[in-house]
Parts: sequence; C-alpha cells; structure tokens
Amino acid sequence: MPIKHRKTLKTTALSVTALAASSALGKTPTGRIGQDALTLEEVPTQTVTVCAHARDPENEDKFSGMMSDTLSIAVDSSKRRQVKMSFVISEMKDTTEDRFLFLVYSTRNSPSPQILTTDLGPDLGIDMFEMETLGVYHISARQENPQPITRVGQALPFSTSKMTVEVNFDTSKIDDLIRNGKGTIYVQAALIRASDLEAELFENMILSEMDTLTFVANECPADAVESYEADESGTITIIKSPSQNSTANPNSNPNPGGKTI
Repeated sequence: MPIKHRKTLKTTALSVTALAASSALGKTPTGRIGQDALTLEEVPTQTVTVCAHARDPENEDKFSGMMSDTLSIAVDSSKRRQVKMSFVISEMKDTTEDRFLFLVYSTRNSPSPQILTTDLGPDLGIDMFEMETLGVYHISARQENPQPITRVGQALPFSTSKMTVEVNFDTSKIDDLIRNGKGTIYVQAALIRASDLEAELFENMILSEMDTLTFVANECPADAVESYEADESGTITIIKSPSQNSTANPNSNPNPGGKTI
C-alpha cells in the first residue's frame, strides 16, 4: 500500500501546536503496553560503542525497557565511515487493519506535545519542526485465529510482534552535528492505522517513549556506567567502567576486561 502523505505527520503538527500546548499539560501515561503504548530499545549492531548511564532514580520503579532511555554513542570518524544501530519496536498487537510504523528523530525535544494522542499513552516528545523520518514500514493486517482451550488455559487469538529497524549513521554527518552543538537526538516510534493516516487522524496513533541519544567524539563520557562495543561481526562486548567496578568492590581489579556476548 503506497503512502500518500509522507510529509503529513510533520505538516499537520504546525497547525495543532497551539492547541497541544494549551490542553495537554499534566498528562500522566497509564496505558497498556501494546494497546496504548509501544516500547523502544536501542541495540549496538556493528562497529559502534554505546555508553549506558545510570537510570534516573525517580524512574527506577518504572519499566522503560531493558536499557536506559538515555544513551551516548561514541563516534570516531577517523576509523569508521558509519556505525550501525538497531532500534527494536515492540509490542505491536496484531489487528485486522493495515497499519504503518514510523521511526522518527529530531534534534530538539518539545516542552509540550505538538500532536495530541490518547491520554493513556506516552506524549509525542520530539519537536516536529526539526523532525526527520528514519524509516516507515507497512504492517499488513492479520486475521483473528481462535486458539484451542487446553487444560492450563487458552492463548489469545492475536499475537504481538516486534520490528527491528537497522540504521547506518554516517560518522561525517554526525561529526557536523557535534560541531554545531546538535549532537543529541530524540527518537520515537509511532504506529497508526492506514485509514487514520489517510484521514490525517494522527491523534489515534500510539507512541513509544522518547529515547535520548547523544553522539560523543571518540570515547564514552566519564559518567557512563558501562559500554557495549559491537565489532564488525556484530559480537557485543560489555565493559564496566572503572568507577563502577571500584564502587562495587574496592579491592577488585579496576579494569578487569570485558564480557563478550
């Protein structure tokens, strides 16, 4: 199914910004994952180092994915022309309608959502004036499949799915962003029915949380608690920071090496 309104998500935002700013403040997401909200995870994939920071203490009791929503990505353009990251979007419940999945980013976030969505899900956190689409994907409708009743229970007629979007970041362009003071980008996923996209009913889309990625030159910042280094083959090595190791055990080796997964 072709997309007739590739720019509509951005252009529509310009007309609803004032409304959103006046009426959406104070919204507290309480929705269900898969129905009112998506999850978004970043995974180092090839020739890239991802630096993880300590989670916000205010959000330690809230599930926001396996990794922190705030990460740094170390970029050395003298060694690599590009680095590859994967963005994993879950839990998308199957439906009988065609849908489109958008993965978008902006170099600015917004103090108030520029498109109003359901009160149960996350806010649109990015600034759409600076937004670009990293990827847009058609998700075909699926028929309901009633499942048998067993002695221990019954599976639901619809399953959930996830999609992995791989992005090659151009290190020369990232260098330009860093030099211009725009090394931080904000990433969010959006899922919308094809009929709602055609009718420009963007308030019906469901969103992931907004993740923050900061590109840094050459190596992880000093406050990173651990790093994930993916080599050419995609093998990931986890390296704890010396400060984390010494805090955990003052008598331990401050640089014990990495764990490969």
